[in-house]
Amino acid sequence: MGDPTASMADSCLSPGEGVVWNEAQGQMVLLNARTGTYFALDEIGAEIWKLLLQHRSAAPVVDAMQDLFDADRETLSADVQRLVGELLEHGLLAPEQDAPELAEAR
Repeated sequence: MGDPTASMADSCLSPGEGVVWNEAQGQMVLLNARTGTYFALDEIGAEIWKLLLQHRSAAPVVDAMQDLFDADRETLSADVQRLVGELLEHGLLAPEQDAPELAEAR
């Protein structure tokens, strides 16, 4: 079985159906109300989530992260892809064709 995120770098992504989120004190809490899946993201994860909401694709998120953090592109890309993979796996993020409109997710 291949890496499910390998083809996600340029895919359009949106919050999964029934996903709500809230930011407090630099952390982001994500909840899939349909499944009960809950994720708490640290400051960097929260920044990745916000950038995913803005750019809707992993590749421009990596570009934006390079401007924000002193880390090499390979490390940032691996971190973004790892988080995207976890969010996809738990239904907190979905490919655009499977995802509801952003306004409905909130």
